[in-house]
Amino acid sequence: MGRLMNLYVATYQLHATLDPAEVQSTIAEIAINLLGAERFVLLFWKETESGECEIALSQGMEDDKSGLYTNGIYGGGDPAVDATLSDGVLRIGPIEGSEALACVPLMVQGTTVGALVLLKLFEHKEALKPEDRDLLDLLAAHAASALFAARVYSTTDRKLKTLESLVKLVRRPT
Repeated sequence: MGRLMNLYVATYQLHATLDPAEVQSTIAEIAINLLGAERFVLLFWKETESGECEIALSQGMEDDKSGLYTNGIYGGGDPAVDATLSDGVLRIGPIEGSEALACVPLMVQGTTVGALVLLKLFEHKEALKPEDRDLLDLLAAHAASALFAARVYSTTDRKLKTLESLVKLVRRPT
């Protein structure tokens, strides 16, 4: 029952807001509080075709020595992360040659737009458990679409407010 409750709450929280920053914060809360992640990064493909991902959110990466996640960019190099970004498959470690414990693809309409990469768990949680798979699957299915919807709404709302301001300016009596 507790597991189902966690899944319901996580899904509800992801879709409860149309503010992109709040959706990212919810993803972080799920990673920290429900999965026990101490270190993780949230990656999204950059708009340009550079083959790089922007680090939209990170936790516990201040002392990262891998050199893979620097200056807000992931340029590739971790085989598990690269594979997930390429094929959109959820991977749970340990994975040879990778420090990632889990790579969760973030997909919108069948296209991989990024990944949530779990790099270290808190000491009280030794490893990801089989029941964590449901939560990882939920993130794969819902996180990107919730964030995408919030970004579209935010952009549309901003454009609408700009247009309304222009109309008010034009209608102002002279």
